[in-house]
Amino acid sequence: MSLGLLGDPNAELLKQLTRVANALDKTGPSPWLEWVKTLASFILGVITAYVSLWLQGRSSDRREQNKMRRVVYSELIQAFLSLDNVIRAKALVTGGPVRYQLFQDVCAFDGEAYMKANHAIFYGLPEGTDLTWMYNWLHKIPAGGVYGLVEMRAPLGFFCERFRANRVVRNNVKRFASRAELRVIEEAAKIYSRSATFEEMVESGLFAFAPRKPAEADLQRPDRAKESEPTSQVRQATPTEK
Repeated sequence: MSLGLLGDPNAELLKQLTRVANALDKTGPSPWLEWVKTLASFILGVITAYVSLWLQGRSSDRREQNKMRRVVYSELIQAFLSLDNVIRAKALVTGGPVRYQLFQDVCAFDGEAYMKANHAIFYGLPEGTDLTWMYNWLHKIPAGGVYGLVEMRAPLGFFCERFRANRVVRNNVKRFASRAELRVIEEAAKIYSRSATFEEMVESGLFAFAPRKPAEADLQRPDRAKESEPTSQVRQATPTEK
């Protein structure tokens, strides 16, 4: 018997599987199952599109926030260093109570203008309120004025306080400041405070020492009257002198 008459068993098996597959195709799926598949595909497509758009928007917001932070923090850091240098240099030259005259603003306030022009991005910054107040303190010492130590140190004190207390501010200052600038800021943060000492207020002209005038009631007191009367020394005679 030849091999051709016996036939190939693998071919026969393939023929049987093909017949079963054709039979299944003729049966067709249930209409309910097809509807469920279509609905699931639609929902999955909507969710995928929404998540994709959300991720794209979030990535875009982060880029815009980083751009704003770069402008704002770079300007505030330079303003801080300029004020700190002025205070240190003036104190070294005079060695006593001083007055500071500013011939130009400590910064151009470009960062503040950028925040005001982009409210949607600014409101997404968790430290936005602190940044606004930093600019407000700088506005209190405009160019052309003469200021005492308290007025000059006030913006530095607020900056240092928020640098110590607000982790977001501290991390972004470290991010945008150079290594040398950060070293100066960290050292200054140990010195400057929002609360001014009495000596600083006196040096700034907020307080002045004046001689105390005696009140009229004090002059009428007997002990005060005796102190005001001239005293005469009288020596009593000894027994031998008598």
